[in-house]
Amino acid sequence: DQFLQLPANRCFDDLEDPEAVGIDDGYLVLTAAELKENVFEPVVKDVLSLIQEQLTQAKDCAAIFLVGGFGSSNYLYSRVKAQFSSQVGLISIPPRPELAVVRGAVCVGLNPRVVTSRIARRCYGISSDQPFEKGKDPLAKRKFEVNGVWCIDRFSPYVKKGQKLNVDECISRERYTTDAGVSKLADIPIPCPHLPSSRLGSMVKVKVNMNFGLNEIKAEAVVGDKVYSTILQFDAVDTY
Repeated sequence: DQFLQLPANRCFDDLEDPEAVGIDDGYLVLTAAELKENVFEPVVKDVLSLIQEQLTQAKDCAAIFLVGGFGSSNYLYSRVKAQFSSQVGLISIPPRPELAVVRGAVCVGLNPRVVTSRIARRCYGISSDQPFEKGKDPLAKRKFEVNGVWCIDRFSPYVKKGQKLNVDECISRERYTTDAGVSKLADIPIPCPHLPSSRLGSMVKVKVNMNFGLNEIKAEAVVGDKVYSTILQFDAVDTY
């Protein structure tokens, strides 16, 4: 039980039954049962549910580490251990768990390559028009141009959600940007040059590179012998 001393106030004199609202001799009494039910239990249930969801996705987990301020709670540790000790061999609170995030941020800031790989949180790619492939591309995506028959809205992913990414690694395959589950997260404009020698309708070869693995995505457009690039940086929540 917790006893919080209240400042002197005449309003308490007007209460018919101070003990009914938890006031006893100038103190606000918060019982252990009330704290467990109304403060701890809702949050602990959310944490246990999140861990269960992560274990289901991972399928094979060797250890659970509780970090952050709440991660140092012995009560949370006991609940996590009671529910998941049969599934995970090691459940532990490392030293100074409240400093885990800020220390990790400093370590990465001093040496960005201290993290050798990451798991992609989303699928990243580009929308592009590519030569139409009969029998593979839907007719609704077919577009006739002066320089050939094209497939519009083809989605070329460079990395898939849940994929392990080493530093500067990129992989691609084909989809369509209008498929179910595909939505645009952001525009990443790449400044490209004016090409005075090119006429309307003429083909210009552009190679697009996307570099992953650090706490940013570097997108490049290669036109001839020129490289034009831009960088998309993640916020702290997305990075860590």
